[in-house]
Amino acid sequence: MKSWSGEIWGGLYILFAMFIIGPNDTLVVVLEDDVGVGQFHFLRSLFAVPLILFIGWVMGTNWTIYRPWAMIIRNLCFTTAMLIYFSSLSFLPMAVTGAGLFTCPIFVLIFSRLFFGQHIGWRRISAVVIGSIGVLIILDPNGTTFSWMNIMPICGGAFLALSNIMTKRYCYKESPILLSGMGFLFLGICGAIASLLLTIYPVQPDGQITAFITTGWGVLTWSVLGLIIVQAMFSTVAMWFMTRAYQIGDPTYINVYEYSFLIFAGLAAWIFLEQHLWMRDIYGIILIVVAGIIATQAGARTDNITLDKPA
Repeated sequence: MKSWSGEIWGGLYILFAMFIIGPNDTLVVVLEDDVGVGQFHFLRSLFAVPLILFIGWVMGTNWTIYRPWAMIIRNLCFTTAMLIYFSSLSFLPMAVTGAGLFTCPIFVLIFSRLFFGQHIGWRRISAVVIGSIGVLIILDPNGTTFSWMNIMPICGGAFLALSNIMTKRYCYKESPILLSGMGFLFLGICGAIASLLLTIYPVQPDGQITAFITTGWGVLTWSVLGLIIVQAMFSTVAMWFMTRAYQIGDPTYINVYEYSFLIFAGLAAWIFLEQHLWMRDIYGIILIVVAGIIATQAGARTDNITLDKPA
């Protein structure tokens, strides 16, 4: 009965987190005309990191870093994935961008086979095939609106997979709170560097390369700063829910609930941003979700180490 309770509460915590993250990420689209992606991440981390430190202090977190080199590589991959994801929000619908990021389990299988020689059974092969079909349906490479920029979220999913593999194989001893805090810290540092470089060497928006991607350090208004603080606060709360979920529940079962993000993100984008999806996009998203669930459940048969997930 205790294990069932942990799984149920873990799943609910994940749902709470995704319910927060979906609408919360719409703020990024609202802010894209007033701030660059680098400056956004720097300012968000400026508020999020102290909040995480406070939460860690309250929870009595162990701040020991057991493998610094692995932590650095893990967070560089994570930072790259998040920068790609948030940049993509400026020119793609949220649900499509999220679907690209959620190709992560498929890339975990591919990279595990390529880099570590891990055996891939028929279930995992079917997951890769189904997920690939879903990706092709969304990208529609023969369509008139296709652009190579549309592949960016999928590249984000690949980097997130590398981050998760590093977490699973080399950072499994680290505290989840510490991993989340370091993720925000790396995002803030890389955001500051990107803003500085784009300020010194300006880049003009061109086509799908939006101003949100190319803008360096800009003048802030109180309303913009307030929205960034709100985004940081809700991101931290969502991170706490996810951390708590993986502390009390079996990750191989509760991480399936993370796909609810696509529902909440799609609804939030429809309500607040008036973004609409083509039926083709919906079919592709469904196939990616199915592939992710198959990959996760197949992995549960052989893997017993927690994969860290970003908030």
